[in-house]
Amino acid sequence: MLDTLATISAAASSTSAAIAFPLSLRRAWPRDTSRLGVQYVDAAGHTIPGQWHADTAETRSLFRKLTRQGHSALLAEAGESLVVLQPGGAENKLPALAALLARRGAVLVTHRPGRRAVVQLAAAEGVRFAKALRPSRAGRVLRANRFVEVLADRAFGVAVIEEADEAEGLLTMRSLPGRNLHALARDDAEAFVEGCRAAGRALRSLHVPAPAWLPVHDAQAEIAMLQERLASVERFVPELHSAIAQAFSLV
Repeated sequence: MLDTLATISAAASSTSAAIAFPLSLRRAWPRDTSRLGVQYVDAAGHTIPGQWHADTAETRSLFRKLTRQGHSALLAEAGESLVVLQPGGAENKLPALAALLARRGAVLVTHRPGRRAVVQLAAAEGVRFAKALRPSRAGRVLRANRFVEVLADRAFGVAVIEEADEAEGLLTMRSLPGRNLHALARDDAEAFVEGCRAAGRALRSLHVPAPAWLPVHDAQAEIAMLQERLASVERFVPELHSAIAQAFSLV
């Protein structure tokens, strides 16, 4: 299935967005067996997010909603499939995103359509990062951040949230100093090993009673999630299903 989405040669609709075709599929996130979040890379190296629906009527409906709202979305054919591409922050479920991108110096860092986006902002006090979320998710993310902030003897830093608007799904936070594990793994093996140890210590500091508002994710919930993932593998990457199903049987 993913093979049919691997390359997009041209748009099937007009757009004002500057996209250098052809596009190559970089990542795909199953939402269920009938929907995918996708990320393409164009010929100039720019990432282009989008969505695929098994029902092309849903794909066309999403495209119409985005264009009616003035976004530079476009339809594209990938083999026999139809994809909605959402460059430049084209979005209809993250109400905070458009206003964030309108700020001077704003840079879209990452965007998973319908889920979340991160925007880098310039500020007099230094770089800030804003998360645009679905409003229904913002409150939980805010509570989780504040819960972790006050953990005693924690072994890690937490980005301080400076601005929160749950109704708009907006969280703005300070940047954290340092380098991530991916960068350390690439550039400094010794520092990477120490970073992994630090991550282990940080994880240990989270072993505290969970707050009442935090949803329970027990063994049964984990098995149910794995079953959903296995169904997605069968739908989208059937050649891997047998090996993964065998591994799943051991869980």
